[in-house]
Amino acid sequence: MTAPSTLEAIDRLLVEYTDAHVAEQLNQQGYRTFDGLLFESMHVSQLRRHHGLADRYAHLRVQGMLTAEELAHRRGVTAQTIWRWYRQGRIAGMCYNDRGSCLFPPLQEDPQRPTELK
Repeated sequence: MTAPSTLEAIDRLLVEYTDAHVAEQLNQQGYRTFDGLLFESMHVSQLRRHHGLADRYAHLRVQGMLTAEELAHRRGVTAQTIWRWYRQGRIAGMCYNDRGSCLFPPLQEDPQRPTELK
């Protein structure tokens, strides 16, 4: 059985990290699996699902983060444009999984328009 303190640490770390990064943080902080092994993302994912812990995606959605499609709709562009702007560094995104999928803040400067200096 996984120690409650380990589950609390996982839940706390999922606010800021993906499963793989949670595993890294747990290992750095000296946590180990029930079998005494180093954590891997698979362990974090299984424990998260088994114990009903919210994943990074859910935490970001609660904070108001948007999918590329939702942001594109607000901006009047395509989701592909949002992803291109993200890759170009023109808008910020927060990764929510270990494959690089991101959510985006709803209020960002319009990357198509130059910022006015005041």
